[in-house]
Amino acid sequence: MATATYAAIWSDDGSRLAGSARLGADALDLTGSSAGREARRRIAYDDISSAHMAREGEARVAGRPAVVVAMRGIGPDVRIAMTQPGALHEFMESLTKLLSEKGVER
Repeated sequence: MATATYAAIWSDDGSRLAGSARLGADALDLTGSSAGREARRRIAYDDISSAHMAREGEARVAGRPAVVVAMRGIGPDVRIAMTQPGALHEFMESLTKLLSEKGVER
C-alpha cells in the first residue's frame, strides 16, 4: 500500500494538536502543533493493540468523531480526527487494512 497523509487534529495527552497523520508502510506518523507545543510521534503498527471509531463523548477531538488508537502499554491512547469530510472513514479503512496485514485486531 502506498503511503497516505491526512490533515488531522490529534491528541495523546488531552491537548489538541493540528497537523497531519501519515499511514506509512510500517508506522503511523503524527505531526502537530498547538500554542506552546510541537510534537512528532511515530507509532509502529506492531505497537498498536486496537483501533476503533468513536463518535460520542470524550473520545471526540475538537468536537469531531475520531479514530482511537490503543497502544500496547507504551503510552496513552491516541485520538485522531480528520479535517476533511469523509476522510475519517477512509483513514480508518486504510488503518484497519494495515493492522490486519500485521495481525492486529481492529
